[in-house]
Amino acid sequence: MEQIKETIKNQNPLLKDTSIDHYAKSIFRLHEAMVGKDEPLVNLDFLKDIDELKVHQRNGDIVYLNSFSMTTIRNFYSAIILMLQSEDTPDKKLIQKYQAVVRGTAKKYEEENETGIVSARQQDKLLKMDQIDKLLAEAKKEDNKMNYILFKFITLYHLRNEIAELRYITPTKYKKLTKQERDDGNFLIVGTKKITMKRGKFKTNKRYGIITTPIEDKVFQKELRDYLKTLNNDIVFPYNGEMMDRKRLSNHLIYNSKKYIGIGLSTTMIAKSVLSHKYEAQQSKQKVDAKNRGHSVNTQNMVYIKRLPDEQGEKEFTKGNVTKD
Repeated sequence: MEQIKETIKNQNPLLKDTSIDHYAKSIFRLHEAMVGKDEPLVNLDFLKDIDELKVHQRNGDIVYLNSFSMTTIRNFYSAIILMLQSEDTPDKKLIQKYQAVVRGTAKKYEEENETGIVSARQQDKLLKMDQIDKLLAEAKKEDNKMNYILFKFITLYHLRNEIAELRYITPTKYKKLTKQERDDGNFLIVGTKKITMKRGKFKTNKRYGIITTPIEDKVFQKELRDYLKTLNNDIVFPYNGEMMDRKRLSNHLIYNSKKYIGIGLSTTMIAKSVLSHKYEAQQSKQKVDAKNRGHSVNTQNMVYIKRLPDEQGEKEFTKGNVTKD
């Protein structure tokens, strides 16, 4: 595994450690599916037949790439390309084939998203708000306060799996952190009057930097303070007293949401459900105007929806109640 990670890092030094880990695991998963679980990884021959890799069958079942979502498929292909580029004599034609598939997958993904219709794979997991409310109500009934706070946190603030790495800290201690410590961590800053979340370690941090989110919902703020008093250390969502990794968090959410409402949910599907409910009407109106104009909603947002300079306000990233340091 370490050798694969090193190879991927050498090919793309700008990749985050989490992306390197993900790509390395993808290569090992492909090797296991194509060659066998107990076989050593001695070469990259199992990546050389692009068509076989798409529809490889085991015991009559299609088990690999075509069975995943488009975003997952794209990530697998990206890992494959990096590995093939690392060979002493890279097969340029094969790499170009994979690159063409990546571009095609990305285009198809964009086209499907432009329709505004949820994919067939996600239809059963795009929830109405009454189902979200039921999820929270069922979680609240349990003695386990963490699950309720965790699901409500994700519902209110639409976080990705970096919520697993959230630590709480006082404002005084946060001010004493170095810039590197702030950039590399996710913190819940708990003061006597305010609670603020500052995230530096998340998927798009290179673009947005540290994101600051005030916890302003008064009911949730009280619930959160009461919950934090029950913890034994500074880890907001511990698992057996230690910080969960993102995979553990994903499994935890899926298991418990299945227990509460019979549907396994990720942070992504909770966010899609809540945001779809929040903006669906607005999006539908935009589609009508875009159709009348003869362009896409994306073009409408980028080219036609503008504001005057004196309405810009502070020159910082703002999204709802989220700002960038």
